Amino acid sequence: MERSPAVEALLPAWQAAEFIQPTLDCLSAQTHKDFAVCVSVDQCDDETFAICQRHAEFDKRFRVIQQERRLGYSGNCNFLLGQSKAEYVLFAFHDDILAPEYFEKLATALDAHPQAVLSYSDVDVTHADGGREHWVYTSLEGIASRVKRGDRVMMGRGLWWVPNRGLFRLAPARTIGGLKPHGAGEFAVDWPWLFRMSLLGEFVRVPETLCFKFYKPGSLSRGWRYSEEQFFEVAAARMRELWNSDLTSEEKLKLALRLSEWMVAHQPQPRRPDSPRPKSLASSKAETWTSLAAGRGWLNVRPSPTSAAGFCRFNSPTCRLSPAERSPSPMFRLVSPAAATLIVLERSCSCACKVGSRRLCAWRTRRNA
Repeated sequence: MERSPAVEALLPAWQAAEFIQPTLDCLSAQTHKDFAVCVSVDQCDDETFAICQRHAEFDKRFRVIQQERRLGYSGNCNFLLGQSKAEYVLFAFHDDILAPEYFEKLATALDAHPQAVLSYSDVDVTHADGGREHWVYTSLEGIASRVKRGDRVMMGRGLWWVPNRGLFRLAPARTIGGLKPHGAGEFAVDWPWLFRMSLLGEFVRVPETLCFKFYKPGSLSRGWRYSEEQFFEVAAARMRELWNSDLTSEEKLKLALRLSEWMVAHQPQPRRPDSPRPKSLASSKAETWTSLAAGRGWLNVRPSPTSAAGFCRFNSPTCRLSPAERSPSPMFRLVSPAAATLIVLERSCSCACKVGSRRLCAWRTRRNA
């Protein structure tokens, strides 16, 4: 019987012929002594499979599988999870470059922390337009409580997506059931996955820049609209993962109250059939979005001619209230479920940002439909 490797990189590839070779090369250059790489090439019409197959002939630690039908991102990732038998696995994305010590240092971190389910490093990011960013995620450092960890990932504290490139223990991860599309398709499908993972064990950060992300013009996340509806649906997906977890009923209720409060505050308005669809991310830049990620602790706000003032979850950079005046969260009371009528029991923070009129707050209670 074939022996299973200690570490296996799972590479979901699609339409990557122009840039996948450096990713394959960096995986071959890993210093870990016992690893393998499984590449699943989703159905595409370029030379991605041929390039990966040639590389596998050169490096026998690689195996390449060509899909006969389109699986999509989450389906391809789930296929790879089902293929692996390693103790530690990671998703090696086709536009990421990993430092040679990546496998070795992240595996060492997991070995040293048996209570941890995932280890990750800092990330250097290069955007398609040449812009650079450095991603460091520290929100979970030193957090042993699974409720506190879950709350921080669930509510999007910090750069929650950074650990998605981390090394994780396969056995507990399989209890999640894979990455699951939701009401907004595959938009931020890794968020519910990482949230559920945070309930299974600690995340350990290796404080070094070992991952280098290169966004391409056709990258999956670059095509998302980042709309209010999408953020609402991914929040519903996190709620689903919460109730499917092994937390106690009391723990579930504590987190569910937090998330349901956010969902009530950000429930999308019904759209008329003749109303225009939300603009893409690229076209929205001209509107000066204050925040793209509603779940990162800010309200998803943008200029609106129909509003006079609004609140921004009380931690927007433009908020003029002093810390003592800020409330930890807005309070809502459902008055008429049939009419979806809310009484807002929170005062305005008088921010410079503007939001839709249905989210207006004031010193007095105000009715919103």
